[in-house]
Amino acid sequence: MNDPRAPRLGADPRDVAARVAATVRPDVLALTAYHFYLAGYAGDLADGREKLTGKRLRLLNEVPGIAAAFIVVMVIVKPF
Repeated sequence: MNDPRAPRLGADPRDVAARVAATVRPDVLALTAYHFYLAGYAGDLADGREKLTGKRLRLLNEVPGIAAAFIVVMVIVKPF
């Protein structure tokens, strides 16, 4: 039950920050940024501002599926 990666009570804050930074995955960070971008665009659409064409929106709709497939392949192949 003792996870050596888990932060300890009273641990040095810099050490905890380094551990958190080491566990941030670029794919998760990219999907989070994508989510926030689309959430902002949804607000623009609610206000009546359409910046993107229907074709571009359909292409953007494919990003999470392609990313999920890529992540699954990376987990199975484990190239790193």
